[in-house]
Amino acid sequence: MGSGRAGYHRQMDGHTLAAWTQAAGSILAIIAAFLISYLQHQSTLKVLRTQRRDLNVGKLDVLYALAEQARTLVEKANAEIQGDVASYFERDIDANDLWGLHEAFDAVVMCDLPSANTVFAILRLKEVTRHMPNIVQRAVDDLAEQGGVSPFTRYESEDLRHATNWACIKLSEERAAAEELR
Repeated sequence: MGSGRAGYHRQMDGHTLAAWTQAAGSILAIIAAFLISYLQHQSTLKVLRTQRRDLNVGKLDVLYALAEQARTLVEKANAEIQGDVASYFERDIDANDLWGLHEAFDAVVMCDLPSANTVFAILRLKEVTRHMPNIVQRAVDDLAEQGGVSPFTRYESEDLRHATNWACIKLSEERAAAEELR
């Protein structure tokens, strides 16, 4: 009887060991599946973040190029206004270029922009490119009617020049920050 019980305990120990081994294997398989899933998820997130950063950098590059074009045109317009532009036809600035930039800035989807500073810069550039052609025309009219550009028109033109410079600086900063994240 004693040897039967010992055999039974040994047999139970073998079954118990097999059950524990199976349980440990199941737990390891669950942990491995979780880790593999987690690592795949992290890898996917990393790819998505990289794609989003690249997309943001691309957007900021385009917006900065448009902003620089706006700055160039606004600088020319302001220089003409400050220097008493001679006539509408002798101007170095074409209002259609500013209107084209206004349409480009107006078409930007604000919720797709990477930051609040970018949104503010684009909104400001949109307003500048909308107002500057009118100010240039007002300067031409002032010159024809009064023999010189009014101080108010000069002030507005200079204000828009400052606003354009501010927007370009903000876009440059945003572009540099996005580039650093790469």
